[in-house]
Amino acid sequence: MCTTHFLEVFSTNLIKDGENGIKALNMAVHIPETTEEIAMPLFHLKEGVARSSAGLVCAKMAGVKREVIKRANEVIEAVKEHQQVKPLMEIYRSSLQLSTTERSLLTKAVKTDWSQAGDQEIEDFLVMVQQMYGS
Repeated sequence: MCTTHFLEVFSTNLIKDGENGIKALNMAVHIPETTEEIAMPLFHLKEGVARSSAGLVCAKMAGVKREVIKRANEVIEAVKEHQQVKPLMEIYRSSLQLSTTERSLLTKAVKTDWSQAGDQEIEDFLVMVQQMYGS
C-alpha cells in the first residue's frame, strides 16, 4: 500500500496504473468551487488515479501558512509546465539587501562542513559574527 498527494508520479508515468502490480485507488473528495466552501471527504474509495490531490485545499484547512501554500502552488505549476523548479534562494537572492561582509558570512556559514571544522575555524567564524553584530 502506498499513499501520495504527488499525483505527478502518475501523470509523468513514473508509476503506471495497472502495471507491475500497481492498482490506483482514490478517496472521493468534494473539492470546493469557491473560497467560502471547504473540501469534504466523501468516504468513498474509487478505482483510478485521482484528478486532484486537494493537497493545497487540505493544507489551507489545516492552517498551513499562506506563503507555504503559495510556494507549493508554484512548484506544482512548474512541474505541470515541465519547467525547472527554482530554489527559493535563487528567487529571493536579488531582493536580499546584504552587505559584502554579510554575504561573505552567510556564504561561509552555508559552505562550511561544520561537522569537520576545527576549533580554530569555528572560533574565527564566531569572531566574524561578533564583529558584525556585537556580542
